[in-house]
Amino acid sequence: MANKDYVPDFNGAERVEVALYSHADLAVAMGYEMGYDLTGYGASLGHGPTQLQFTRDDSEESRRRAAWTRYHYGVNGAWWATAVPPSAPPGAISPQEAGKHRLKLFLITRHSLMSARLRFALAESLVLAMTVFFAVAFWPIALLTVAFAFLLLAAAPLTQRGRDAAEARHLSVIEQYEAQRIFWSYED
Repeated sequence: MANKDYVPDFNGAERVEVALYSHADLAVAMGYEMGYDLTGYGASLGHGPTQLQFTRDDSEESRRRAAWTRYHYGVNGAWWATAVPPSAPPGAISPQEAGKHRLKLFLITRHSLMSARLRFALAESLVLAMTVFFAVAFWPIALLTVAFAFLLLAAAPLTQRGRDAAEARHLSVIEQYEAQRIFWSYED
């Protein structure tokens, strides 16, 4: 996993903020392994960095996971070693994949369903306004905006059932990931 190393950012402080341009799932995975929970996400409009806010989780399980992660990171830089042990089967879930599901789960559960519906209605009304404008100005682009509106409608989990299904899907991957964890040492 030769990617940017966010591990030094998670130095035991109560709150940690990470600014990044890509690989948010990797930062979420490292934060989780180092004993932090994602508590805030601020996406920038344009080319600015994405801000992730983490809070230290002081539960016993989290401190144990962080201690083993720091042990493996100190030995050879493998912060993921307890999550993907050498004995892991070929189809094991990577920490980055679990981080992606943690991030998606955080994003769909941080706002109420009503709030998501209001945001969606606003986005659809903006797309509709653009469609009307382009229908007058340049009709092929109007067709593209209509297609975009349908894609937006298909992609948004706006019903409680759709949201619950997405949440269950992400939780099952995270549980699978946790089930493969083995706390092991190089001295064993």
